[in-house]
Amino acid sequence: TQFANLCDGVIAPSESIAKLIRKRGVETPIAVVPTGIDVEGFAAGDGGRARRRLKIPPQAFVVGHTGRLAPEKNLGYLTRAVALFLKKTPDARFLVVGDGPSADEIRRVCTEQGVADRLILAGKQTGRALHAAFKAMDAFAFASFSETQGMVLAAAMAAGVPVVALKANGVVEVVRDEVNGFLLPARAPATVFAAHLGKLHAAAPAQRRRFNRAALATGREFSQERCATLALDFYGK
Repeated sequence: TQFANLCDGVIAPSESIAKLIRKRGVETPIAVVPTGIDVEGFAAGDGGRARRRLKIPPQAFVVGHTGRLAPEKNLGYLTRAVALFLKKTPDARFLVVGDGPSADEIRRVCTEQGVADRLILAGKQTGRALHAAFKAMDAFAFASFSETQGMVLAAAMAAGVPVVALKANGVVEVVRDEVNGFLLPARAPATVFAAHLGKLHAAAPAQRRRFNRAALATGREFSQERCATLALDFYGK
């Protein structure tokens, strides 16, 4: 706070963080500028190629998650919710991209729920492989409360993937309930989370296309070009 108040301006990555630092006493002008993403790269990902490489059937409904697999990401809850959905949806798969200490917990929960054969732990992916993995998903599941901004959510949406997430800092700026996905109460039971994955799965083709288009539009708001322009405009002021 002391350092920020010595500056002429401060950039926050999300409105949630801007509110937090104002509450902590930052009086310097604050601009909200997210970290930009490669929107075109995610939009052009080859989802079919990723499915073939990961042995995911072309017609399977894929719930995805990407990021560091760590306890602060609330992955025990997330996996239980996705596992409940998988148990009711024989054609569904759970694609997890990333690595970290919680990988074993994800395996354990899926094993306990009897859906380990439909879990795909793809490990860490970068570049075109990461873009393709996002494009292979039909829904993106997210339950973290520890985000300063929703970069991974913006990446999913840049690939046209709607999101089911819990309400939290960094998430509320990206997920618009019933527009580009579903934004659930922070304390929503795993059964409720699973039911909303089910809503995306059961959606009529026209409704799915609306979710996809809305997700793409949101993703474009986080383009590197737009975010760079916001930063440059703030420097200019």
